[in-house]
Amino acid sequence: MSRQNNIINKPEPAPGTLGAVVGAGMVTLMGPAMAYTGYSVWLAMLLATVLALVMIFPYIILGGTLRVAGGQYSVVTNLTSPSAGGLVIYSNLIFTVQFSTFAMAFGLYMNMVLPTVSAKIFGITIIFLLVGLNLLGINAFAKINNLMSGILLVSMVAYDIYGLTQINQPIFDFSSSQMFTGGFKGFFLATFLLINCCHGYYGLIYFGKEAKSATKDMPFACLMCFPVVVFIYVTLAMVTSGTVPYENANGAATILPAALAILPKPVYYAFVVGGPIMAILTTLNSSIASFRFQPTQAAKDGWLPKAILKEKDLECHRFSCFSCLLCC
Repeated sequence: MSRQNNIINKPEPAPGTLGAVVGAGMVTLMGPAMAYTGYSVWLAMLLATVLALVMIFPYIILGGTLRVAGGQYSVVTNLTSPSAGGLVIYSNLIFTVQFSTFAMAFGLYMNMVLPTVSAKIFGITIIFLLVGLNLLGINAFAKINNLMSGILLVSMVAYDIYGLTQINQPIFDFSSSQMFTGGFKGFFLATFLLINCCHGYYGLIYFGKEAKSATKDMPFACLMCFPVVVFIYVTLAMVTSGTVPYENANGAATILPAALAILPKPVYYAFVVGGPIMAILTTLNSSIASFRFQPTQAAKDGWLPKAILKEKDLECHRFSCFSCLLCC
């Protein structure tokens, strides 16, 4: 059984556009991070974006060398051994559990817009809808993700720029007792927490199987994400912590207290949909799309049953039967 069939030898696909995503963590981790370090959360976010780039830089270099077929599984197999790759694929099968956390976060935000529908119903519904979308293939995924990413970026940049003019809390007063509230330890706990939402863009290299000029375009796209992430995330941290009283922002589960404080009601609801909800949707959609590469390649290499490799034509697209398992 061959367990190193991980470098793509098939012809590259036609050119197209694959949208980037902004991590859902930026709309869920800001308050908890502030609980560790107070108003210095924006500095922790700045450090987190830099450390995240350092952490994923080897992946970016790798993306300029290989068209990766099976995500992390292929990377580990090619750089170490087939046995290590097998360990990775079996341990990563539980990754689908993470989809439920994104779905529940989506449900909580939607429940704020439509309180008559429970968050759980929203969460279950969006999982089924996004799995259905990904059954249609990479083209359908890319078109929808590009649209959602565009709405998200416009919403977040507009909110950040407007919010910077509304800051009324002493987030730049380094002598304030509410700055570095947890000391050195608290600051770095906040930084390491925020790293979780700052490095997801490296996952672009896992789409090398479906990408034109993958070894050229993927690393460039990853590097171009970095300044965008720095601007959006750091300014968001400033706005979230600097536009409402300390006790309202500290430990808040969402960024909505700040949004509600500075935005008119109609604009606020539009922002909830265009900002936080789109951030969660793009992350969840991309996670579902990229995850399928690992088990399908592992099945080709003999680690998983061949049955999950069966494919059917659907309007000129192709999809793997493994995608259906994500619903279960």
